[in-house]
Amino acid sequence: MELRRASLERAGYDPTTARILAERIDVPLQDALALRRAGFPPEVALAMLTSGDRPVF
Repeated sequence: MELRRASLERAGYDPTTARILAERIDVPLQDALALRRAGFPPEVALAMLTSGDRPVF
């Protein structure tokens, strides 16, 4: 869990959002990282990853 959180923070997620996503093992880490690489703001990426609607990009 700690490695996931650290990876998310390095990708630009704030500590709280990184913790939320790290705890959500149903959210693939690579998807969360890809959204940040694609330029989505952390709050938008969080909403996309946790809403149940998966983006296509």
